[in-house]
Amino acid sequence: DPATTSAGTGGHGPTLPALDVIIGGGHPGWNTSYLSMAMRNELEAESNAAQTFAFVERVVGLDNGGTRLQNAALDSKVTGLVGLFGGADGQIDYRLANNSGHNPENPTLAQMTTAALTVLERDYQGFTLMIEGGAVDWAAHANNLDQAIGEMIGFNDAVQSVINWVDDASTPADWTNTLFIVTGDHETGYLTAGPGIFPSVAFTMPITAATLAQEKPV
Repeated sequence: DPATTSAGTGGHGPTLPALDVIIGGGHPGWNTSYLSMAMRNELEAESNAAQTFAFVERVVGLDNGGTRLQNAALDSKVTGLVGLFGGADGQIDYRLANNSGHNPENPTLAQMTTAALTVLERDYQGFTLMIEGGAVDWAAHANNLDQAIGEMIGFNDAVQSVINWVDDASTPADWTNTLFIVTGDHETGYLTAGPGIFPSVAFTMPITAATLAQEKPV
């Protein structure tokens, strides 16, 4: 029924209510598995036609994806924002444990979070925002600890950006009107030092005060 799906229909069914902000990878200039170039072109046309909707994308040679995204969000007229970025396999390039790997043509997860909050806080009725550090899962499936740690650091930065937004007296949020949940969906198994690298002995040591003392927060 077109009347029930007029707010938007995606590949997995209707999107109701319609989204105000969506930011992520999948740019067809890097991978065509997610969006077609026709869809990207439509987003650009709609952005140019309506002052209330902004479209920001990855551009080769412009090392300021996060800055351009935030500048679009700061426009007080904008109430809808799409950020379409790209990298290897369609997803944004991995951040590594030593903070390398990230391509500044793309925003960080923290920058995406801040831009989304900047736009959504204009809705006086409030909003719901989901932020996913999705590449952690891909890295864990590949048993790539370097990528998994780097992406967890990036996710932690995004969590901190939400905390900063709630603590900021200039925003409509505070800890009396904001519910902030941080959780994980699942783990993918036994992580080791790298793909195909496994210990030579079985993990049979019992968990004791001595073994727990060896655990270090990162």
